[in-house]
Amino acid sequence: MRAYVEGNDIILKVKDDFILKHIFECGQCFRWNPIDEVTYEGIAMGHYLQLKEEVNQIRFLDTTLKQFNDLWLLYFDLNTDYSDLKERVSALHPVLGEAVDFGSGIRILKQDPWETLISFIISANNNIPRIKMLIRKLAEAFGDQFINNKGEVCYTFPSPVQLTFATEEKLREMGMGYRAKYIYEVAQKVSHEYDSYNHLTNLNTVELEKALLKYMGVGPKVASCVMLFGYGKMDTFPVDTWIRKVLIEWFAIESTRPTEVREAIKRRFSGLEGIAQQYLFYYAREHKLEIGQGIK
Repeated sequence: MRAYVEGNDIILKVKDDFILKHIFECGQCFRWNPIDEVTYEGIAMGHYLQLKEEVNQIRFLDTTLKQFNDLWLLYFDLNTDYSDLKERVSALHPVLGEAVDFGSGIRILKQDPWETLISFIISANNNIPRIKMLIRKLAEAFGDQFINNKGEVCYTFPSPVQLTFATEEKLREMGMGYRAKYIYEVAQKVSHEYDSYNHLTNLNTVELEKALLKYMGVGPKVASCVMLFGYGKMDTFPVDTWIRKVLIEWFAIESTRPTEVREAIKRRFSGLEGIAQQYLFYYAREHKLEIGQGIK
Protein backbone atom coordinates (compact mmCIF):
# COMPACT_ATOMS: atom_id res chain seq x y z
CA MET A 1 0.00 0.00 0.00
CA ARG A 2 1.20 3.51 -0.79
CA ALA A 3 0.39 6.62 1.29
CA TYR A 4 0.95 10.30 0.54
CA VAL A 5 -0.02 13.73 1.86
CA GLU A 6 -2.85 15.70 0.25
CA GLY A 7 -3.55 18.97 2.06
CA ASN A 8 -4.44 18.11 5.66
CA ASP A 9 -5.20 14.48 4.80
CA ILE A 10 -3.29 11.29 4.22
CA ILE A 11 -4.31 9.27 1.17
CA LEU A 12 -3.81 5.52 1.29
CA LYS A 13 -3.97 3.72 -2.04
CA VAL A 14 -5.85 0.43 -1.65
CA LYS A 15 -7.46 -2.30 -3.72
CA ASP A 16 -10.04 -4.57 -2.10
CA ASP A 17 -8.31 -5.34 1.20
CA PHE A 18 -9.29 -2.22 3.16
CA ILE A 19 -13.06 -1.75 3.26
CA LEU A 20 -14.38 0.30 6.16
CA LYS A 21 -17.64 -1.58 6.68
CA HIS A 22 -15.84 -4.92 6.68
CA ILE A 23 -13.22 -3.76 9.19
CA PHE A 24 -15.53 -1.97 11.62
CA GLU A 25 -18.61 -4.21 11.39
CA CYS A 26 -16.98 -7.63 11.79
CA GLY A 27 -17.23 -7.67 15.59
CA GLN A 28 -13.64 -6.86 16.50
CA CYS A 29 -14.03 -3.26 17.73
CA PHE A 30 -16.67 -1.06 19.36
CA ARG A 31 -15.69 2.62 19.13
CA TRP A 32 -16.07 3.15 15.39
CA ASN A 33 -19.34 4.36 13.87
CA PRO A 34 -20.54 5.29 10.38
CA ILE A 35 -21.16 8.95 9.56
CA ASP A 36 -22.52 8.06 6.12
CA GLU A 37 -22.16 5.19 3.66
CA VAL A 38 -18.48 5.89 2.95
CA THR A 39 -17.23 7.59 6.13
CA TYR A 40 -16.49 6.29 9.63
CA GLU A 41 -15.28 8.01 12.75
CA GLY A 42 -13.78 6.56 15.87
CA ILE A 43 -11.51 6.90 18.86
CA ALA A 44 -8.55 4.54 19.12
CA MET A 45 -5.30 4.64 21.04
CA GLY A 46 -6.39 7.95 22.57
CA HIS A 47 -6.93 9.67 19.20
CA TYR A 48 -9.94 10.64 17.12
CA LEU A 49 -9.98 9.77 13.42
CA GLN A 50 -12.27 10.10 10.43
CA LEU A 51 -11.83 7.78 7.47
CA LYS A 52 -13.46 8.20 4.08
CA GLU A 53 -13.65 5.51 1.41
CA GLU A 54 -12.99 6.81 -2.11
CA VAL A 55 -12.24 5.11 -5.43
CA ASN A 56 -9.22 2.84 -4.82
CA GLN A 57 -8.17 4.84 -1.80
CA ILE A 58 -8.87 5.63 1.85
CA ARG A 59 -8.68 9.22 3.07
CA PHE A 60 -7.39 9.76 6.62
CA LEU A 61 -8.91 13.17 7.32
CA ASP A 62 -6.92 15.81 9.24
CA THR A 63 -4.02 13.45 9.87
CA THR A 64 -0.31 14.19 9.78
CA LEU A 65 2.17 11.87 8.14
CA LYS A 66 3.89 11.47 11.51
CA GLN A 67 0.66 10.35 13.20
CA PHE A 68 -0.09 8.02 10.30
CA ASN A 69 3.35 6.39 10.53
CA ASP A 70 3.50 6.34 14.34
CA LEU A 71 -0.05 5.16 15.03
CA TRP A 72 -2.34 4.18 12.17
CA LEU A 73 0.20 2.15 10.20
CA LEU A 74 0.36 -0.40 13.01
CA TYR A 75 -3.26 -0.06 14.15
CA PHE A 76 -4.60 -0.98 10.71
CA ASP A 77 -1.95 -3.67 10.21
CA LEU A 78 -0.78 -1.99 7.02
CA ASN A 79 2.50 -3.88 6.82
CA THR A 80 0.68 -7.19 6.37
CA ASP A 81 -0.07 -8.42 2.85
CA TYR A 82 -3.76 -9.35 3.07
CA SER A 83 -3.86 -10.35 -0.60
CA ASP A 84 -1.51 -13.19 0.26
CA LEU A 85 -3.48 -14.04 3.41
CA LYS A 86 -6.74 -14.20 1.47
CA GLU A 87 -5.24 -16.53 -1.12
CA ARG A 88 -3.98 -18.87 1.56
CA VAL A 89 -7.23 -18.82 3.55
CA SER A 90 -9.38 -19.35 0.44
CA ALA A 91 -7.35 -22.43 -0.48
CA LEU A 92 -8.21 -24.14 2.81
CA HIS A 93 -11.88 -24.86 2.09
CA PRO A 94 -14.61 -23.81 -0.40
CA VAL A 95 -16.60 -22.20 2.43
CA LEU A 96 -13.63 -20.01 3.26
CA GLY A 97 -13.35 -18.99 -0.39
CA GLU A 98 -16.95 -17.71 -0.19
CA ALA A 99 -16.30 -16.01 3.15
CA VAL A 100 -13.12 -14.29 1.95
CA ASP A 101 -14.88 -12.96 -1.17
CA PHE A 102 -17.69 -11.59 0.98
CA GLY A 103 -15.44 -9.96 3.60
CA SER A 104 -12.50 -9.15 1.36
CA GLY A 105 -11.82 -5.81 3.06
CA ILE A 106 -11.37 -7.17 6.61
CA ARG A 107 -8.13 -6.34 8.42
CA ILE A 108 -7.33 -7.43 11.98
CA LEU A 109 -6.87 -4.24 13.99
CA LYS A 110 -3.96 -3.99 16.45
CA GLN A 111 -5.94 -2.56 19.36
CA ASP A 112 -4.90 -1.50 22.84
CA PRO A 113 -4.78 -4.71 24.93
CA TRP A 114 -6.29 -3.07 28.03
CA GLU A 115 -9.24 -1.59 26.17
CA THR A 116 -9.73 -4.89 24.38
CA LEU A 117 -9.77 -6.81 27.67
CA ILE A 118 -12.47 -4.65 29.25
CA SER A 119 -14.44 -4.37 26.00
CA PHE A 120 -14.73 -8.12 25.57
CA ILE A 121 -15.60 -8.64 29.22
CA ILE A 122 -18.48 -6.25 28.54
CA SER A 123 -19.31 -8.12 25.32
CA ALA A 124 -20.23 -11.37 27.08
CA ASN A 125 -23.92 -12.21 26.48
CA ASN A 126 -24.43 -8.79 24.93
CA ASN A 127 -25.30 -7.29 21.54
CA ILE A 128 -23.10 -4.85 19.64
CA PRO A 129 -25.24 -1.68 20.00
CA ARG A 130 -25.41 -2.19 23.75
CA ILE A 131 -21.69 -2.99 24.00
CA LYS A 132 -20.91 0.25 22.18
CA MET A 133 -23.22 2.21 24.45
CA LEU A 134 -21.69 0.77 27.64
CA ILE A 135 -18.12 1.41 26.46
CA ARG A 136 -19.06 4.99 25.55
CA LYS A 137 -20.53 5.49 29.04
CA LEU A 138 -17.39 4.08 30.62
CA ALA A 139 -15.18 6.46 28.63
CA GLU A 140 -17.34 9.48 29.40
CA ALA A 141 -17.40 8.70 33.12
CA PHE A 142 -13.73 7.81 33.67
CA GLY A 143 -11.65 8.63 30.58
CA ASP A 144 -9.80 11.83 29.68
CA GLN A 145 -11.73 14.51 27.84
CA PHE A 146 -10.31 16.08 24.69
CA ILE A 147 -11.55 18.17 21.76
CA ASN A 148 -11.30 16.61 18.32
CA ASN A 149 -10.51 18.44 15.08
CA LYS A 150 -14.23 19.18 14.56
CA GLY A 151 -14.46 20.95 17.91
CA GLU A 152 -16.41 18.11 19.51
CA VAL A 153 -15.85 16.71 22.99
CA CYS A 154 -14.41 13.17 22.97
CA TYR A 155 -13.20 10.79 25.64
CA THR A 156 -10.31 8.35 25.75
CA PHE A 157 -10.82 4.85 27.07
CA PRO A 158 -10.04 4.91 30.82
CA SER A 159 -6.72 3.51 32.01
CA PRO A 160 -6.59 0.80 34.70
CA VAL A 161 -5.87 3.45 37.34
CA GLN A 162 -8.77 5.61 36.18
CA LEU A 163 -11.09 2.61 36.36
CA THR A 164 -10.15 1.98 40.00
CA PHE A 165 -12.40 4.97 40.78
CA ALA A 166 -15.36 3.06 39.34
CA THR A 167 -17.15 1.36 42.21
CA GLU A 168 -19.12 -1.79 41.51
CA GLU A 169 -22.30 0.08 42.45
CA LYS A 170 -21.53 2.88 39.98
CA LEU A 171 -20.82 0.38 37.22
CA ARG A 172 -24.14 -1.36 37.88
CA GLU A 173 -25.92 2.00 37.70
CA MET A 174 -24.33 2.49 34.28
CA GLY A 175 -25.93 -0.75 33.10
CA MET A 176 -22.99 -3.15 33.31
CA GLY A 177 -25.08 -5.70 35.24
CA TYR A 178 -23.19 -8.74 36.56
CA ARG A 179 -20.14 -7.56 34.55
CA ALA A 180 -19.72 -4.66 37.02
CA LYS A 181 -17.96 -6.94 39.49
CA TYR A 182 -15.65 -8.26 36.80
CA ILE A 183 -14.68 -4.78 35.58
CA TYR A 184 -14.11 -3.55 39.11
CA GLU A 185 -11.98 -6.54 40.11
CA VAL A 186 -9.91 -6.54 36.92
CA ALA A 187 -9.19 -2.80 37.18
CA GLN A 188 -8.08 -3.19 40.78
CA LYS A 189 -5.87 -6.17 39.98
CA VAL A 190 -4.21 -4.68 36.90
CA SER A 191 -3.59 -1.27 38.49
CA HIS A 192 -1.85 -2.91 41.45
CA GLU A 193 0.14 -5.35 39.32
CA TYR A 194 0.85 -3.15 36.31
CA ASP A 195 4.39 -4.42 35.67
CA SER A 196 3.14 -8.00 35.60
CA TYR A 197 0.26 -7.01 33.34
CA ASN A 198 2.61 -5.28 30.88
CA HIS A 199 4.69 -8.44 30.77
CA LEU A 200 1.78 -10.22 29.06
CA THR A 201 2.96 -8.80 25.72
CA ASN A 202 6.05 -11.01 25.98
CA LEU A 203 4.13 -14.27 26.37
CA ASN A 204 3.41 -16.83 23.70
CA THR A 205 -0.19 -17.77 22.92
CA VAL A 206 -0.42 -20.65 25.39
CA GLU A 207 1.12 -18.64 28.23
CA LEU A 208 -0.97 -15.58 27.44
CA GLU A 209 -4.22 -17.53 27.53
CA LYS A 210 -3.36 -18.99 30.93
CA ALA A 211 -2.59 -15.50 32.25
CA LEU A 212 -5.79 -13.94 30.86
CA LEU A 213 -7.99 -16.72 32.23
CA LYS A 214 -6.92 -15.70 35.74
CA TYR A 215 -8.84 -12.42 35.40
CA MET A 216 -12.40 -12.42 36.67
CA GLY A 217 -14.94 -12.51 33.86
CA VAL A 218 -12.50 -13.93 31.31
CA GLY A 219 -13.39 -17.33 29.88
CA PRO A 220 -11.91 -19.08 26.83
CA LYS A 221 -13.92 -17.08 24.26
CA VAL A 222 -13.14 -13.67 25.79
CA ALA A 223 -9.49 -14.64 26.23
CA SER A 224 -9.28 -15.67 22.56
CA CYS A 225 -10.78 -12.35 21.42
CA VAL A 226 -8.35 -10.38 23.59
CA MET A 227 -5.41 -12.41 22.29
CA LEU A 228 -6.44 -11.91 18.65
CA PHE A 229 -7.56 -8.28 18.68
CA GLY A 230 -5.39 -6.92 21.48
CA TYR A 231 -2.20 -8.94 21.19
CA GLY A 232 -2.19 -9.90 17.51
CA LYS A 233 -2.07 -13.65 18.16
CA MET A 234 -3.16 -14.85 14.73
CA ASP A 235 -3.03 -18.49 15.84
CA THR A 236 -6.07 -17.83 18.04
CA PHE A 237 -9.60 -18.86 16.99
CA PRO A 238 -12.40 -17.43 19.18
CA VAL A 239 -15.30 -19.89 19.43
CA ASP A 240 -18.74 -18.68 20.47
CA THR A 241 -22.11 -20.37 19.94
CA TRP A 242 -22.37 -19.07 16.39
CA ILE A 243 -18.90 -20.17 15.31
CA ARG A 244 -19.49 -23.50 17.04
CA LYS A 245 -22.41 -24.11 14.65
CA VAL A 246 -20.22 -23.12 11.70
CA LEU A 247 -17.53 -25.58 12.78
CA ILE A 248 -20.05 -28.41 13.09
CA GLU A 249 -21.93 -27.71 9.86
CA TRP A 250 -19.11 -26.81 7.49
CA PHE A 251 -16.00 -28.39 8.98
CA ALA A 252 -17.34 -31.49 10.77
CA ILE A 253 -15.73 -30.43 14.04
CA GLU A 254 -18.33 -31.82 16.43
CA SER A 255 -16.46 -32.61 19.64
CA THR A 256 -17.46 -30.72 22.78
CA ARG A 257 -14.06 -31.26 24.38
CA PRO A 258 -12.10 -27.97 24.25
CA THR A 259 -8.76 -29.71 23.69
CA GLU A 260 -10.12 -31.78 20.79
CA VAL A 261 -11.82 -28.74 19.23
CA ARG A 262 -8.58 -26.75 19.48
CA GLU A 263 -6.56 -29.54 17.89
CA ALA A 264 -9.08 -29.88 15.06
CA ILE A 265 -9.03 -26.14 14.43
CA LYS A 266 -5.25 -26.14 14.35
CA ARG A 267 -5.24 -28.94 11.78
CA ARG A 268 -7.83 -27.18 9.62
CA PHE A 269 -6.49 -23.61 9.77
CA SER A 270 -2.87 -24.02 10.90
CA GLY A 271 -1.25 -20.58 11.15
CA LEU A 272 -4.32 -18.79 9.79
CA GLU A 273 -6.78 -19.37 12.62
CA GLY A 274 -7.42 -15.75 13.54
CA ILE A 275 -8.07 -14.31 10.12
CA ALA A 276 -10.03 -17.40 9.01
CA GLN A 277 -12.32 -17.02 12.01
CA GLN A 278 -13.03 -13.38 11.16
CA TYR A 279 -14.00 -14.17 7.57
CA LEU A 280 -16.25 -17.01 8.74
CA PHE A 281 -17.85 -14.99 11.54
CA TYR A 282 -18.59 -11.97 9.34
CA TYR A 283 -19.91 -14.07 6.47
CA ALA A 284 -22.16 -16.24 8.64
CA ARG A 285 -23.52 -13.36 10.72
CA GLU A 286 -24.24 -11.05 7.79
CA HIS A 287 -26.06 -13.81 5.91
CA LYS A 288 -27.88 -14.91 9.08
CA LEU A 289 -27.10 -18.48 8.12
CA GLU A 290 -28.89 -21.26 9.94
CA ILE A 291 -27.62 -24.73 10.72
CA GLY A 292 -28.21 -26.94 7.70
CA GLN A 293 -28.69 -24.00 5.34
CA GLY A 294 -25.23 -24.24 3.83
CA ILE A 295 -23.63 -21.82 1.40
CA LYS A 296 -25.68 -19.69 -0.95
